[in-house]
Amino acid sequence: MRTVVPVVIACVLWAPWVSCLFAQEADSALPGWLVTSQALESKIAEAQAATDRTEEAKTQLIALYRKASSNLQTAKDNAASAATFRRRAERAPAEIQAIRGALAPDAQAEPLKGLDAAADTPLPALEQLLQKEQADLTAADARRADIEARLATLEQRPEAISQRLAEATQQREEASAQLQTPATDDASPVFAQAKKWLLETRYVALSTETTMLEQELSTLSLRKQLLEAKFDQEAANVDSIGERIRVLDELIDRKRRQAAQQETTAAEQTQRELEGMHPVLVALSEENAALSRDVNDITQRLQAQDLVRQNLEQLAEQLSADYQDARATLESGEVNDDLGRILLQQFDALPDLRPLTRNDKLRKRDLADLNVSRLEHRAEARRIADTDATVERLMLELQADASQRSENEAQADAETEAQKAQLRELVQQRKTLLDKALEVNSLFVGKLRELDQAEQALLATAAEYDAYLDEQLPWLRNAKPIRLEDIRAMPSELGARLAAADLPGLPRLIGQQLARSPAFWLAVIGAGVLLWRRRAIIAAIESITPRIGSA
Repeated sequence: MRTVVPVVIACVLWAPWVSCLFAQEADSALPGWLVTSQALESKIAEAQAATDRTEEAKTQLIALYRKASSNLQTAKDNAASAATFRRRAERAPAEIQAIRGALAPDAQAEPLKGLDAAADTPLPALEQLLQKEQADLTAADARRADIEARLATLEQRPEAISQRLAEATQQREEASAQLQTPATDDASPVFAQAKKWLLETRYVALSTETTMLEQELSTLSLRKQLLEAKFDQEAANVDSIGERIRVLDELIDRKRRQAAQQETTAAEQTQRELEGMHPVLVALSEENAALSRDVNDITQRLQAQDLVRQNLEQLAEQLSADYQDARATLESGEVNDDLGRILLQQFDALPDLRPLTRNDKLRKRDLADLNVSRLEHRAEARRIADTDATVERLMLELQADASQRSENEAQADAETEAQKAQLRELVQQRKTLLDKALEVNSLFVGKLRELDQAEQALLATAAEYDAYLDEQLPWLRNAKPIRLEDIRAMPSELGARLAAADLPGLPRLIGQQLARSPAFWLAVIGAGVLLWRRRAIIAAIESITPRIGSA
């Protein structure tokens, strides 16, 4: 009992000073009278080497030492966390001011400043710049999403901190009460000391935890403001990178269009120059011209796919935000009579899914056509990969089809060399066009798949929101209740409407509408026939009545 009381008094007197000690230095926050990690490790080694105890006793003693060591580590971690919260809170105001200052309209740098891209920049260099900006955008988006998740966590922390703070305070009081309980007389001095260290370290661990939680709660507002500033900073960064990507996309698309148009013009010019020459040359030039037009057509459609995808992504983002807001509002239970009307308006504004479904079928057809074209182009590119061999093969076809050779041998050789040069030029042009066709084919397939993902995301969001509104709207008022004033105002409103209406012209309008209606005239003719045959129909009915009754 004489040993326990001074320790208890020291713990009680030390507890109010914990936060002050932590504020000075986290690593030296633990009281000097507390057992150290080195002492516990030494005791563990001593217990393991002891031979005067049973294995069960050694196991129990070592477990006490290890728990005390774990409590010490927890206390150190709590102290470090408390010091971290304090340092962040001290730095937060300056960081917030710096970030907000950089985000001010007059302080923001131009998004395109430092972008080494111009109309004369080569296409490969522009594509490399675009890849870098896209990678930067992915990283910025990830950072923004991480900050958003941390902000959402901070929103839940006050309640969790308050709950854990109450629990830790109660557990610390229980630990203090246990420290005041004298050790049993039958306990050995070694076990008594181990249990005392366990209780002391547990008390300190709980005390440091309460201090850490209090520090976290008191600095939460500042840390949240700093995270919000960083979120806005990353959002501005994402917008800036997005603007650079947009400019690069436009430059690249413009250059691709120009290159495709130039290749088409060159191929068609070659086709015109070879008109009337050998059929092999004419056929190859026609095939090159047709392929160049296909490449040009696909190139012209690349940018349109991006625009459609961006519109779908924006619509999906808007629907998702509306859906989340609606769920949060309904789950809060704090709503008024206007909610049903607002949700009904959003329900009416949901996109029609039928055109999207039709677009999906058309896109799958385009993907199938592109895959077949890619297979065909790859096979042809492999066949003509060796330019010299391809030219020789075509020359054999050309010479086999020749009906006559010139009588002058020198002139014949000159014509052969000229045809061979033309074939080589056509084959080289064909190889270039095939490479371009495969390139734009791959680009277009990628854009179609991105468009498909955006469309599927929109369909999923719209379907989920539609189902949610179908479930909730029947239970929500979507119009204001009728009041006594509304009933009293009905005669005056009806009179105003009738006064504004063209009552004398109403019969004329009805007559004009009925005169142009085939159904009306069919009904009139049918009624006339029934009236004309009225007597005969009545007689027929009366004649069969006795037979029905007798049956």
